Amino acid sequence: PVCLSSGPTGATMNRYETTNFTIVYYTDNLYAVPTDAEYRAEHHTNPLLPDFVEDVAVFLERAHAYYVDTLKLRPPVRPEGQSRIFVQIRNYKESEWLPLTKALHIANNFAAASLLGFNWHGDDRTLLAHELAHELFHALQNAYLGYTSMYQGKWLTESLADYAAHLVA
Repeated sequence: PVCLSSGPTGATMNRYETTNFTIVYYTDNLYAVPTDAEYRAEHHTNPLLPDFVEDVAVFLERAHAYYVDTLKLRPPVRPEGQSRIFVQIRNYKESEWLPLTKALHIANNFAAASLLGFNWHGDDRTLLAHELAHELFHALQNAYLGYTSMYQGKWLTESLADYAAHLVA
């Protein structure tokens, strides 16, 4: 991970790059990703990277490989001059693909999830994998459909994204 600068309201912003993604995340303030103790993942392979961020990276790369390499779908459109898809993890209301900026916003809603009874380990990690695969599929849909087309048939784009995520997660 690379510390980029101060984020919103002084939060420390970090960057982690994979083959297809640039992931920006925070390690303090209300924007922070869950600590390893909160997340309790058991695969911890990079001691310098929060386990939650590592899972986001692994799950996104796995979904990308399935969609692009296995299913032979068009890769997601990236902003001109960018080799990776920009992903930001913070306290968004929900995760989403932004077709105008070609970025993924991932909700860091550990506190909210805890209140709902999720504990981010075991089967709950499957929910994270599904959410990431779902949002990434929207990015692939955007390679075929423009902004207007994606939202005119929102029920269909959402249904297909859920089905595709089910295949991956």
